[in-house]
Amino acid sequence: MLSQGAKVPQKAIQAKEECAELQRGWADKKKTIFPFKSLISLTFAVPNLCYMARVCQVTGKTPVGGNKVSHSNIKTKRRFLPNLQRKRFYLAEEDKWITLKLSTEAIRTINKNGLYSVVKQLRAQGEKI
Repeated sequence: MLSQGAKVPQKAIQAKEECAELQRGWADKKKTIFPFKSLISLTFAVPNLCYMARVCQVTGKTPVGGNKVSHSNIKTKRRFLPNLQRKRFYLAEEDKWITLKLSTEAIRTINKNGLYSVVKQLRAQGEKI
């Protein structure tokens, strides 16, 4: 659960910054490679170098690694993904809808503590909502 001293994982913040930087870099390369739009009618899509992170915005839950164990006890690597749901909430204090990517545990936390108190904590940690 989200505690008072909980912070947004540093990895998530760094990944978001790197993603924006990579996309800016591709946009600059596109301009320098093809400076004359009239000569070249081809358009290239900027590759999506950043994948959607499977991270809960409230609890910070991320995928963890482990082993799939067969009946014959052969172990192969696998990932355990958090049970994330994209959920819309109406924030009555600000009279607007917000969409959050939450684990089911975070939905229970919001039901218990209230949406506005959870949003206040997230904003205090630097999350843009």
